[in-house]
Amino acid sequence: MKLRLQPFVVAIWKILQWPASVFFVLMSYSLIYFFGPDLHERRWFWISRGSAFGALVWLVAAVGFRVYLHFFDSYSALYGSLGAAMVLLAWLYVTGLAFLIGAEINAEIERVTATLQLFRVQAESRSAESKNDSFVKKGQVPSSSLLERKMPNHRES
Repeated sequence: MKLRLQPFVVAIWKILQWPASVFFVLMSYSLIYFFGPDLHERRWFWISRGSAFGALVWLVAAVGFRVYLHFFDSYSALYGSLGAAMVLLAWLYVTGLAFLIGAEINAEIERVTATLQLFRVQAESRSAESKNDSFVKKGQVPSSSLLERKMPNHRES
């Protein structure tokens, strides 16, 4: 069954197929990385470093599979009807691996960010304590805002 599209429609599709797939993959990764982790507070990122890296790995794998199947498509002669299933399983494995690598990058960035925030809050509390000591020495009352600093809401893993 042929669609009998005009040549300019085919040319437009050839131009738009990779940007459309990049957009779809980035949105998929962003949605999975937003709804996937069990967090108290979620923050939406259109593109995170993990989703960008995972999408890049996925797109490189897509181009690699396309080149492989174009030049070395003898898998069906070698494996028979199981060849397509084997290629599909390899493709799903690479896709899952790209998702996991991107999620690990995002988790590591979150962990480092939380550690840096902890150090920053501890340093601020130390400086507030030293200010409070100097206030007490001078007989002044410290402000309550310096005493009520809290850690950001973050779940322990």
